[in-house]
Amino acid sequence: MSQMTKQALANSLKSLLQKKTLNKITIKDIVDDCGVNRQTFYYHFQDVYDLVDWIFHHDFERLLKDYSDYTNWHQGCRRILDYMQENRSLVLNVYHSVNRVQLEDYLKSWLKPILSSIVNEVAQSMEISQENREFVTDVYVLMMVGFFMEWMEYDMPKDKLGKLDKLFYCMDGSIAYTLGKFEETK
Repeated sequence: MSQMTKQALANSLKSLLQKKTLNKITIKDIVDDCGVNRQTFYYHFQDVYDLVDWIFHHDFERLLKDYSDYTNWHQGCRRILDYMQENRSLVLNVYHSVNRVQLEDYLKSWLKPILSSIVNEVAQSMEISQENREFVTDVYVLMMVGFFMEWMEYDMPKDKLGKLDKLFYCMDGSIAYTLGKFEETK
């Protein structure tokens, strides 16, 4: 029942975001739209931003569960981009309602585990220190965050998705190559 209530609150917020910006939506708006009381909202979430965080975390986890290894991670990221495009009003409202550092930190928090897993998978047969694995992971995370932020800055135009696809193309194989460079310099 708890997951259903959370999802109902999430659906209400998404629906409200079609009509107004995140900073104009109140908890009263959400509970009225959802048909629950304020106490139910506060039982599950601290505030509207906590609900937004739950939406992204829940949806991204679902989208990425089968796409976190070296052979298909970019397909998972592409699914996230498609999700963001489908939920454009939610994403852009969040983008315009929080500061850039918060959003970058959030993007890093969901990209880092994926890329860390991939780096560790590729490096398992190599002799590379944990420090260098983390460095390589951070480089790729920052590169992707930069592209995501630029895409959102320009209101997520579909024609810019090709640029992100090119990023994935550039990254394909380059993780193994980069790790190989670190192995050579041990």
